[in-house]
Amino acid sequence: MPDFDFESVETVQDSTSGVDLYFRIPSSSLVFVRDGSSFRARYELRVRIIPDNDKKSPIETSWFDTLRAPTSNVKEEVSERIVIRRASVPPGEYLIETSLEDAQSAVVAWRRQRVHVLDPREDCAILLRPRLEYRVGGRFSPFLPLHIPRTVDSLRALVNIRHPDRVLGRQITVFLYRYNTDSVPAAPPFYLTASPWALRRMGVDFRSADTIWNSSYSLGTGSEVQVPVPLENLRWGMHELVVRCSTVVCPSLEEPEELVARRYLVVVDRDFPRVTRIGQLTETLLYLATEKEYHELILPESDEKTKEKFEKFWLRLGDTPQAAANLIKQYHARVEEANLLFSDYKEGWKTDKGMVYVIFGSPPLIERQYRTERWTYSSGALFIFERLIEQRSDLPFENWELIRDASYEWYWEKERDRWRRGQIF
Repeated sequence: MPDFDFESVETVQDSTSGVDLYFRIPSSSLVFVRDGSSFRARYELRVRIIPDNDKKSPIETSWFDTLRAPTSNVKEEVSERIVIRRASVPPGEYLIETSLEDAQSAVVAWRRQRVHVLDPREDCAILLRPRLEYRVGGRFSPFLPLHIPRTVDSLRALVNIRHPDRVLGRQITVFLYRYNTDSVPAAPPFYLTASPWALRRMGVDFRSADTIWNSSYSLGTGSEVQVPVPLENLRWGMHELVVRCSTVVCPSLEEPEELVARRYLVVVDRDFPRVTRIGQLTETLLYLATEKEYHELILPESDEKTKEKFEKFWLRLGDTPQAAANLIKQYHARVEEANLLFSDYKEGWKTDKGMVYVIFGSPPLIERQYRTERWTYSSGALFIFERLIEQRSDLPFENWELIRDASYEWYWEKERDRWRRGQIF
């Protein structure tokens, strides 16, 4: 089940308009196969740039690439691949559709983003979408993941403004908002669905936001200026970075207007996607423990006491320390994979897809349509997910909800019992 991060930035180079395309592909989301003495994964990236005024004439391009690792320990040897491409396109409004297909599994992941491609001859102020950078080895590099560990070094947003002399007061104001977000782990598949207006179904409550801070920045001179905005001490949760400014009248604009650019950020734990702290490790046992066991595990006690209960729980399931250690490794590998594959406004293991993935593993058959996705397992279990229509069309993730049914209980208890008897291999 491939995964990737995508970013498009409107730019002008050598008086030619276009977009810079950035891709980040985690190696852990691709299927590696043995190739002689090493291992390789092959994928295809496809890009469709669809103009709003002529949807029948998209600009299409694609390319293949291969990742190689000397051993099967891929995640440590090849953590990710960064791909940067540029597409020259005429000025205008576009929808950019990108897809990543794993050549081994033939499974495809999609990302979409809207862009306003600049006109090099435009004489009015233009505010570009903020992009992120972070410090790596003494220099700044693009930061593409939606999920930002709180320990990222020197994270900053870059705000570009063309024709800053056309901005009222020659300054911009930057706001950072934080939204109330569902962070509750998914309920078992045979439980009732939350009501349509519950936060658990909406995911993110955009009706109100906490303003974390706002700052004003003066603009320099030139045809295009760049303002670095430090992003430090970010709190956990779903954020929105908003840049605002007002224009003055210019030759092609009869009245002043307000310009707004946005970017979403999800701040996660420092070790994401891994779960390392004992309190988090016990929380993930929600899908496996009985109700009584779980309430005992999450009682607020010292880390040492919680660790002792955690180890006793797994020893009861594994009979021997070696068997228990193997179960722990397999279970939390599933949790980490779910975080890599399904995280949106909350950790992937807490989502409906992540809940099914942790217990049942990767589905042998996936069937996708526009709004639904069907996971079929060899046991006969069939899970159907529905993509919820978001309140905002520019969100960088998709929210999927399992269509729950009482018939799932038999499959759920059977698979959970296999875990509890140590029969997961």
